[in-house]
Amino acid sequence: MLECAKLSPNDTVIDLGSGDGRIVTTAALKHGARAIGYEIDNDLITISLARARQAGLAGLVDFKLQDM
Repeated sequence: MLECAKLSPNDTVIDLGSGDGRIVTTAALKHGARAIGYEIDNDLITISLARARQAGLAGLVDFKLQDM
C-alpha cells in the first residue's frame, strides 16, 4: 500500500485504527513521510510509541488515543 502511494518526505500518512503502529513506522522509516496513527486501544498506543522511540522516529510519527 505504501509503495503504491509513492510516498515522499513531503507526505503525511494518517492511519485510522493504527493497531501496533506498523504502517505508521514503516511510512516514516522507508519513505521519510510524517505519519499519525489513531487508535482506541491504549495498550496498542503504548506499544506503538515504544516501537517508534526504538526506531528513532520521535520527530516523524505521532499516535493519538482517539475514537473516530
